[in-house]
Amino acid sequence: MTLCSPATLNSLIVFRPDIHLSMLGIPGGNEWIIICVVVLLLFGGNKIPELLRGVGKGVGELQRGLEEGKKKLQEAIHEEDSH
Repeated sequence: MTLCSPATLNSLIVFRPDIHLSMLGIPGGNEWIIICVVVLLLFGGNKIPELLRGVGKGVGELQRGLEEGKKKLQEAIHEEDSH
């Protein structure tokens, strides 16, 4: 007696990124539409460019900080190797 057919077993083994992302709590297609509508209602059309500009500046500062930290780490490793 088998619990499931080989075809069913193969369909369970197939990698499905959409299933894995939903398990992480990342929104899917329809959920993004709802999120955009809610953001538009909360902030209005005039505030969204300002909001996105602020997010962009924050991401830029984060990237610069990460690069600076990486350079300092590499300098420290190089300094340690030269001694």
